[in-house]
Amino acid sequence: MGRVVRIDVRRGIAPLAALIVLGVTFAVLVTETEMWAGRWSALAGYLRILMIVLVPLALAAGAWQGGRERRRRLGELLATTSLPPWRRLTAAWAPVATGVVGGFLLAGGVVAVPVALVATYSGGGWWWLVVVGVIALGAAVAAGLAIGTVLPWRLTAPVLGLAGYVVMGAVTYARDSRVWLSPALDDAAEASVLPLGDHVAQAAWFAAIGATALAVVASRRRWPALVPAAVAVVAGAVLVSGPADRWRDDAAAREPVCAGTEPRVCAGREVAFVLDDFQAYAGRTLTVYAGIEGIPDTVGAVTAYRPALGDDAAVVSVRPYLTWRGTLAPTGEYEADLETDLRYGVLPNRWCYDGEDPREADAVWTAADVAVRWNGTDLVGEVANVMDDDGSIFWFGGVGADPAVAALAERLRALPDAARYDWMERYLVAGEACDPAALDALLDELR
Repeated sequence: MGRVVRIDVRRGIAPLAALIVLGVTFAVLVTETEMWAGRWSALAGYLRILMIVLVPLALAAGAWQGGRERRRRLGELLATTSLPPWRRLTAAWAPVATGVVGGFLLAGGVVAVPVALVATYSGGGWWWLVVVGVIALGAAVAAGLAIGTVLPWRLTAPVLGLAGYVVMGAVTYARDSRVWLSPALDDAAEASVLPLGDHVAQAAWFAAIGATALAVVASRRRWPALVPAAVAVVAGAVLVSGPADRWRDDAAAREPVCAGTEPRVCAGREVAFVLDDFQAYAGRTLTVYAGIEGIPDTVGAVTAYRPALGDDAAVVSVRPYLTWRGTLAPTGEYEADLETDLRYGVLPNRWCYDGEDPREADAVWTAADVAVRWNGTDLVGEVANVMDDDGSIFWFGGVGADPAVAALAERLRALPDAARYDWMERYLVAGEACDPAALDALLDELR
């Protein structure tokens, strides 16, 4: 059987499946470098996000392999051989599974090299995400092989791949615990870990599905499929019985690492590899606000969470600016600008207002746009991103395009120094309280 597998690896559908999986995985990874650069857990999580595409491809590859015997009219000939059906099926599954998994791991391994060169945190059990993903791909090939054996038509593979994509999309983006039945993640939680029991339950669920599919078509009797089917039922029940959100904060990954400077410039341990770059940007930003009482004395670089820096710290998401080398680029997604983000990030959150009065919302936003230009230094970019308390990132554009804001900022800059500092300190108090009336009164002083 080993010789058959080796031949199939070289000449069958396996090489094409490996090439497609490798190409798709690598292409997405290199176009979304900010999602994984420098972080092992983020890379593993993003590889699992890609399962939404890779599992349907594995299903289609398995189905094509499964229908090969009947399409070539080899069924009667193979039935005369001494190999039992389960060995023939295993010999058909192994090369395709090897190709799919090999393409997946090769693409992940290539991008893992720059991660290994800069990563500052390797804990959190991130490897479990990869292991479970590999098991899921093998199970998908097995399920596709079984379906292709029963339905050996040429259209089976593409139809099954499309159906798998639709079903996985519905399960992956469900808003309840059914999401854990899917091998794909809907988001890679930054600096978070999944309990070991959930990894084990998912691994058992996927492996049992694959084993059940192979057992059903490989045996003339149905009882050999009962054991893996029972395991699948139990594992599936465990997965759907728990909460939808099972991620737990990784305290070690979120632990702040700070440069030995005042004011403090810090980064979560998982992104501490950007600390030197971030310190340079943050230093220039804090200089802009020098002398204003109430400006945070700590600025932290994170990805999509808040580290343990205290409530008074300013936190800026650097994820849009991460390059594949683990450095910070001055501009990022949607042409956002890091220095502009920092200028807004140390001020009160302009998205704090959750009321319905557009005039009050405008007062909050306009006051922030005026305050960020308080000393005459204009913004570098026209787009910025800010992060709210739950880690959500908002992008907004045109921050330098409103003539009314520019006129108010010019009047603020024309005030005597003492009055300008006083206005900014009162703005910080009103902005932290998210008080639209007080902010509008401050703007009235400049109108």
